[in-house]
Amino acid sequence: MSSSPWERLWNGDEDVATPFHWGQCQDAPALVERSTPPLPSLGNGPTFAGMEVAESVQCPFCGQAFELVIDTSLPSQRFTTDCEVCCRPFEVVADCEPGEILGLDVLQ
Repeated sequence: MSSSPWERLWNGDEDVATPFHWGQCQDAPALVERSTPPLPSLGNGPTFAGMEVAESVQCPFCGQAFELVIDTSLPSQRFTTDCEVCCRPFEVVADCEPGEILGLDVLQ
């Protein structure tokens, strides 16, 4: 008499680590193939390789210095990050040109 994979597992006839394959189950959901649309072409415009620049900053609370990576493809940005040591949040304001940080301010 043939038994289902579940019965064999329940009875100890199969190792628990045996992978279960959806193809063995009648009630398995059908896999749906999804495709994402292609990204728009930039043509002969600027390339964005090398736009991330690492800069050392100092936490305004505990004084610990650590490195932040800034995306210089954005000319002006303001964001909040957490100190890697004391975990307190602080605000960073960066002014950039592609591939270069022109100004970096740390605010409480």
